[in-house]
Amino acid sequence: MTNKTLTELAKRLLAWKKQHLTHDAQLSIRDIAACFADEFEVRVNGRVYQATHQSYLEFLNRFRTDIQTIEHKVHEYIEGRHPSLSP
Repeated sequence: MTNKTLTELAKRLLAWKKQHLTHDAQLSIRDIAACFADEFEVRVNGRVYQATHQSYLEFLNRFRTDIQTIEHKVHEYIEGRHPSLSP
């Protein structure tokens, strides 16, 4: 995967979060499948969870109950061997 591709994926994920993670947004397994593998790892507050689309949907529906808006201010995208964002 090229750095340009990784940067585009990072931008896509941030846009996805802004669209789907507020309390009043529509969110379905289909939405999650558009950006996430069938099985993946979630790291939250120092804990690691194995997730599926269904379990992540359940988690996100609890997580986003009081989120009004989401705004990311990315100063730069750091491109290298490993994908990362610099908030």
